Amino acid sequence: METRLWVVLLVCLVAVRTTAFDGENELFVGENDEVDHCTAITVGPKASKDGSTMTTHTNDCHQCDHRVFRIPAQDHNDGDVRPVYMAEHMEYPRYVGYSRGVGYHPVGDQKAEEAIGSIPQVPHTYAYFDGSYGIMNEHQVAI
Repeated sequence: METRLWVVLLVCLVAVRTTAFDGENELFVGENDEVDHCTAITVGPKASKDGSTMTTHTNDCHQCDHRVFRIPAQDHNDGDVRPVYMAEHMEYPRYVGYSRGVGYHPVGDQKAEEAIGSIPQVPHTYAYFDGSYGIMNEHQVAI
């Protein structure tokens, strides 16, 4: 119980006193619309009532692509490769293409991104939820 209280207290303190530094000045929440603030919370098994591990992250940037997609599990053939793309931005759309699922397919005048390379593909990939940051696969493994 005491550990959970400390986790909640820490989250409250972070939410109340979030700052950024622009090179010259310390900026507080609400002073500058260009300052983005994210919050990450992780709860270990000793801090949860049922022994679960939980994690969450807010993506609080005003220009980010906030969509979350479920990428289906896939089987791959020997010699298949996975394309690698340059992650240049987090704005909408963060990725446009055909290698991750229908949620990322081009819409309107969008063009599929070109890969900058590739890596060998494993025989099977699990389904996973994908957002601006990696989230979690179907077996609850998260990064």
